[in-house]
Amino acid sequence: MSALAGSQLFGAPFWRDVVFAAGPAVPGVGPYGPLAQADANGVELPAGFTSRLIGVAGQPVGSTGHRWHHAPDGGGCFAAPDGGWVYVSNSEIGSQKGGASAVRFGPDGSIADAYTILSGTSRNCSGGTTPWGTWLSCEEDSANGEVFECNPQQPGQGVLRSLLGSFNHEAAAVDPLTSAVYLTEDSTRGRLYKFVPTTPGDLSAGQLYAAVVAADGHGGGLVSWTPTSSSEPDRQSNTAEFNGGEGIYIGNRVLYFTTKGDKRIWELDLDTSMLTIAYDCDDHPNGALDAVDAVVVHAGTQRVFVAEDGGNMEVGVMAEQNGQREVAAFCRFAGHHGSEVTGTAFSPDGTRLYVSSQRGYDGWTGITVEISGPFDQLAPGRPKPKPVNVPFDDSGFVRGGSYANTNFAGASLERVCNNGRDQYSRHAYFRTDTAVVPGNIGNATLWINARMASGDASPMELVSTDAEWSSSELTWNNRPAPCQVIARDFAIESTDDTWYAIDLTDHVVAQRSLGTTEVSFVIRQTERNGWLGYISSMRSDRRPYLAITTTDGLPADPDAASSTLAEVCRHEAKQFLRPTSRIR
Repeated sequence: MSALAGSQLFGAPFWRDVVFAAGPAVPGVGPYGPLAQADANGVELPAGFTSRLIGVAGQPVGSTGHRWHHAPDGGGCFAAPDGGWVYVSNSEIGSQKGGASAVRFGPDGSIADAYTILSGTSRNCSGGTTPWGTWLSCEEDSANGEVFECNPQQPGQGVLRSLLGSFNHEAAAVDPLTSAVYLTEDSTRGRLYKFVPTTPGDLSAGQLYAAVVAADGHGGGLVSWTPTSSSEPDRQSNTAEFNGGEGIYIGNRVLYFTTKGDKRIWELDLDTSMLTIAYDCDDHPNGALDAVDAVVVHAGTQRVFVAEDGGNMEVGVMAEQNGQREVAAFCRFAGHHGSEVTGTAFSPDGTRLYVSSQRGYDGWTGITVEISGPFDQLAPGRPKPKPVNVPFDDSGFVRGGSYANTNFAGASLERVCNNGRDQYSRHAYFRTDTAVVPGNIGNATLWINARMASGDASPMELVSTDAEWSSSELTWNNRPAPCQVIARDFAIESTDDTWYAIDLTDHVVAQRSLGTTEVSFVIRQTERNGWLGYISSMRSDRRPYLAITTTDGLPADPDAASSTLAEVCRHEAKQFLRPTSRIR
């Protein structure tokens, strides 16, 4: 194993190099090749891809008896406890006849159930998934539009989240690092919003903000945030206008969103707060996209899929080729004039894309299809998929001697020291779950930011531990026992904040072969030199993460990966489900 130090490499360096060095995208051939003639469902697809009809408005879903809603719009996918998954879809019907429904799939992809998770709402347009396993359903109901948080795992009724704003909502995306919710507004004078919860994962308290952009002369600029009211649309003179906000999605620390009024795909670097235009349809009138709407990122390849609001009913894909990003058509609904493409969402394993034609062939009967195929495939000359960066879920440090029962939770720096006396010894603990990256692991690199308080370079070691610990309870006397050494040949070498990379591929692969996706370890000094070292915690702006690349996008142990994801969803669903009634 080797360690590589680099000065001030913060955030997601690999993907940022690809995205922001490549510049705006241009029309191209795409990674999947040309579209073939329409199949039996009226969908034109590249070679190797097939479609399956999942729902037709007004008709039962499979053999469930649940009738699929009209005007299917925003959609999202969730892992299910049995190893299957759930697809959620909004209904953009007005007069409190909208809502959201869900289709449950078994582990083999068969339709197992369908049910309602929200009703009595109006014009539920798009929305977004949360890292804690819930669905945010957004009302596009002029200035009265609100957001409802729903449990996708069973029939029920969503909970009103009024603090997320009252405006013509379109879509939502949640930052997994901070739990901040980013929101688009479908208005010619729309704003980009951010809701910051008081407690991560709890949307019942917090503050709503609107984006302020210091223009750079190229359509983007540095973004800052100013508080705004949750009871009416923001129209402050200093906040930035976005013409018809539509889809929004976060992929590897990049926030993508679209605006239909000027036909643009935007990208906001969440670590540097820089906003740029990724693609402008008007600059490329002969390109694949001539309208923009829903957006979703394929986790395995970080390719961006954008649906059209009208246009010629395509889903476009933005992908990289030899340092240049290209936009091409991925699929097209033939003969669906007067409709729009909605509901794009990938299954948890990234092998199936769900998408709807909101009004179908006849302008009323919407349909939802599932597209299966080699989404990870590389066309000739295409680069390998870029790493997916997995942030750490928890971190903490312990200290011996008279501090043996002291808990140091909440620190932005975890401390490491090895001394002849326990009184001065400190160990730093870190934990994350790699289940969000299904696939056979090609490489897993740990990135940590660290410095010495003073003195010479200090040799360090990583030792695996049991994952059943929490920083809120961690003490010297209540710490997980060390298991085996993961890495021993690196050192913290400077008193300046520096990024270090440690190869953990063998350990992550071994963990998955044992049926677990959790990674937990303690960092200790290997010599009793007495010098104190600092490592940035998961609470800092230099949060540690694993950069993971898969070899083929297929689960190394599908059952283990699915069950781990399901366990996370089930736990978070329990945290969410409580007897709260809907308030209007």
